[in-house]
Amino acid sequence: MAAKKRRSGALLLSLVFLWGVKLAEAATNISSSPQWVSSSPRIAVDTKGNIHVTWLEIYAADQGDAFYARYDAASQNWSSPTKLSSSGRVYCDSLYAVAIATDAANRVYVVWVEDNQVKLRIFDGSWGSTFTVASGGNDCDGPRVAVTADGNIYLVWWSLDGVIWSRARVGGNWEGARVISDTGRRCKFPDIAVGNNIAVATWVEKSGELYQASFSQRARSFNANWSGATRISSSGYSQQHAVVELDPQDRSHIIWTSVLSDSGVRVVHYTSGTINGFAAATEISSAQVLHYPSLAEMGGNLYACWQVGAYGSGLGVFYNLFQGGKWSGEAYLPDSSGVTFVDVAVNQEESGVYFVWDAGGEIYFASLGAGPSPNKPPIANFTYSPSKGEAPLKVNFDASLSYDPDGQIVRYDWDFGDGSFGTGKIVSHTYTKDGLFSVRLTVTDDKGKIGLIIKTVEVLKPNQPPVAAFNFSPATGIFPLEVTFDGGSSYDPDGEVVRYDWDFGDGALASGRVVRHTFSSWGVFTVRLTVYDDRNASASTTRPLEVLRLFQPINIRWETHLDEGLFLTRYVTDVRWEPNPKNNEVVAKSSWPIIAYRVYRKKTGEDDRSYQRLAEVKADTFFYRDANVGGPNIYVYTVTACDNAGHESPIEGGTLLLPSFLEKSSSQRQMVRPGQKR
Repeated sequence: MAAKKRRSGALLLSLVFLWGVKLAEAATNISSSPQWVSSSPRIAVDTKGNIHVTWLEIYAADQGDAFYARYDAASQNWSSPTKLSSSGRVYCDSLYAVAIATDAANRVYVVWVEDNQVKLRIFDGSWGSTFTVASGGNDCDGPRVAVTADGNIYLVWWSLDGVIWSRARVGGNWEGARVISDTGRRCKFPDIAVGNNIAVATWVEKSGELYQASFSQRARSFNANWSGATRISSSGYSQQHAVVELDPQDRSHIIWTSVLSDSGVRVVHYTSGTINGFAAATEISSAQVLHYPSLAEMGGNLYACWQVGAYGSGLGVFYNLFQGGKWSGEAYLPDSSGVTFVDVAVNQEESGVYFVWDAGGEIYFASLGAGPSPNKPPIANFTYSPSKGEAPLKVNFDASLSYDPDGQIVRYDWDFGDGSFGTGKIVSHTYTKDGLFSVRLTVTDDKGKIGLIIKTVEVLKPNQPPVAAFNFSPATGIFPLEVTFDGGSSYDPDGEVVRYDWDFGDGALASGRVVRHTFSSWGVFTVRLTVYDDRNASASTTRPLEVLRLFQPINIRWETHLDEGLFLTRYVTDVRWEPNPKNNEVVAKSSWPIIAYRVYRKKTGEDDRSYQRLAEVKADTFFYRDANVGGPNIYVYTVTACDNAGHESPIEGGTLLLPSFLEKSSSQRQMVRPGQKR
C-alpha cells in the first residue's frame, strides 16, 4: 500500500461535487444547547421520510444524557430536543455513547450507555419506559443497534476490558447477553447490521501491535449462534472503526480507516463479501488526517462519509457515493467545518442523503438532493402454498404481487434454495429432502433494474407417529377405587405429543397427560390411551386394570325356632355362615384383612334394597342370634364381609352396600344396586 501513488490531501480542500448530486442545503443547528457540549450524533430515516437524530449532551466530565430530535417530513419542521435518559450518567470514553434505528412500522429505537449499563427506549406513538439491556461488569462503550422491518432488535457494544458483547430481541423475546469476540484479544468499536436472513457485526481486534478489522455473523432466528471471528482484510497498517451494512442479497459492505502514520494520516478502505470471503480492499478516500467513517445502504447503493482534520476541529465532512456499481469520488460537504463525529442516512427513494455532525458543541444537519433515480427498481413479492409440509413437497409459487412503479417487469428468476432454479411468473417446485429453504425471487424491469425478496419454505421429514405408553397407581384395589393415570412415558420420535385421550373401559372418558378416575364397580377394565403428535398422527395402547371386590361368606343359613324359658317364650332365628375362601386372594392383593361380618335382614317378599343391618360381629365369629322375631318365616337374612379399610362385600344378586367410610352417618346407611343413583 505504501508503494502506491497517493492523491494529495490538498486536493480535498477544493469542492468536488458528484455528477447528479445537488448542492447541500445550509447546515441546521438542531441541538441549540450552548450551555452544554453536544457530541456524537446518530441518524435514521423512517419509511415516511421522517428524520430521527440522537446525540450525547455532555454536562461535565463523565456526565451527560441522551437527547433526541425529529424532523417531520409533512410539516418540514424539526422538533425541540427531547431528553431520553434523565440520569445524568450517559457517557463513555470514546463518546460513541448513543445509537438509533427505525423499523417498517416507523418505530424508533434509541440505545445508550450509562457506566456499566446499556439502556434502550422505543418510540411507538409515544416513548416507552427505559429498558436495561445489560448491567454489571466493566463500563460499556460504543453501543450500536440494528432493527428488522418487523421490529426484531440486534445490539452490540464493547466493555472497557476489550470484549465485544451482543444481545437480541427476536419475536418479542430477549436472548441473553453474549460475548462474540475473542476474549484473548483486546477488541473495540463494534458495529452491527441486519439483513433478510442474517445479522452481521464488525469490530477491530488487536493483533500484535496492530488492530485489524474482524467480522462475525448469525442467523436472525432466536438464540442463533454467532460465527467465529473472521479477519476482513489483513494489512500491515492498524485498522480502526470498521462499520458495516448489508444489501438485499445479504452481502456485507464494510469501510474502515487504515492508519498510515503516527501523525494520524489515514485512508478509508472499502470491501464487500460474505463469511466465506471478502474482495480485495479499495481506497475510497485520499490519504489525510481523518476519523470516524459512517456508512448507509439503500437498494444496493452505498453512502459513505467521514471526518477530515484534527480531532475536535475537523476541516469538514467528506463523503463518497457508490451508485451504478462504482464509487463516484470523494466530495466535501459545505459548511461542515469543526466536525468530529459524523453520521449519514438516506431515504427509501434515495432522493435525499442526510448528514449529522457535531461542531463547536452543537449538532448540525444538512442534506444532499441526489435527484430522483432515472429508473425506480421493481418491487419483488410472491405468494406460495403450502409453506410447510412433508417431503416430497410440491410448492406453487406466484409472483403476481410483484410490480414496477415506472415500467414493467420482464423477467422472473427463482432460486428455490435447494440447488434448483426456475423462471416465470407462476412456477411450481417439488422439494425431495427435508430442510429450511430460502426461496429467492429476483425480478428485472424493462430497464434492467432488479428487485429481490426472500421467503422461507419448511420441508419436514415424513412424520413418525407417536408412541403411547402409560403407568397407573395403585395397580389394583377394591372398589370404589381412585386411580391416577400418567401418560408421561409417551413420546414422539420426531416432534412432541400434544394431546392425551383416555378411555377407562367403564364408559368414562378424559383428556390430559395426568388424570384421575374413580371406578365405582368391580371387574377387569381395559384402559386405552390415545396420543396425538404435533402433526396430528396418533397411536394407542391398552392395559388391563383389575378392580377387586370382597365376597360374601358362603353357606349362609338361618333357622327360626321357639325359645321357651321359665318366664319367657319367644321366636329366635340363629344365623350361621362360613368364611369365603375367595377373600383370601382379595386380601393378598389389597393387603386389607377381613375384620368383621355384618348381618342384614328383610321381610320375606321384599327386594334386596329393603335389607337392614342388624349387627356386626368379629371376623372369628360365624354365628348370630336374632331374638324375638315374632314367628317363623317372617325374615330373610344375609351376611357381608368387611375389611379394615371400610370396604364391604356386595350382596350376591346385585345389591351393592355403600362402604362405611363413605356413609354420612350410621342413621343414613343404605344399600344401592350398581348403577343406581343414591
